[in-house]
Amino acid sequence: MSIRQVTVLAMLAGAISGCATLNKDECLTADWETIGLEDGAQGFAAERIGDHRRACAKHGITPDLAAYEAGRARGLRSYCTPHNGYQRGRSGTTGLEGLCPADLAPAFLAAHASGRRVFQAAAEESRARAALEAAQDELARIEEAIEVQRSIIVSESSTPRQREDALEALEQLRQDRRFLIEDSLPALDAEALHQTEIYQRVLAAEPAPP
Repeated sequence: MSIRQVTVLAMLAGAISGCATLNKDECLTADWETIGLEDGAQGFAAERIGDHRRACAKHGITPDLAAYEAGRARGLRSYCTPHNGYQRGRSGTTGLEGLCPADLAPAFLAAHASGRRVFQAAAEESRARAALEAAQDELARIEEAIEVQRSIIVSESSTPRQREDALEALEQLRQDRRFLIEDSLPALDAEALHQTEIYQRVLAAEPAPP
């Protein structure tokens, strides 16, 4: 699963928590231990039962808290693995402190921190690449604008004032192009390469747990 897919799933889980979690039939036939198991396996916090309580209160149903918590505790043990912690870190997920059982939390959070370092390095590389691409797009725009001004200068239908304005614009465009080619683009290209090297080093130093 890609970083983007994991992030989208986490966002959807947050959105769902603000809506009715169960319908009438689900409330009436609820196996609260199974519901807790599923919620725990998805990494929902203890407050998730409150969403179920509000959803079922409309139908006169009260959740079995003990059964739910027993199931959620079991589910969390499948969620709170080092591998999953690492993947959550790589997706940029935060706020997981206090979620896992005490015996699983240290390894889960350590792996999460490792994944976060990879996430942050990837984000810096993406930022540097985006800045380089923006400068390259700007250079292409300037080249097109230069051609427009040249066409005005050589056009027989252009007035002397139009040619004069075009010459001024052309000079400014050439200066902008020179600055991009000689200063901005080399610096941005070097930064993008540097961030890629950092990302590759971090990725190699912070491998996913088995």
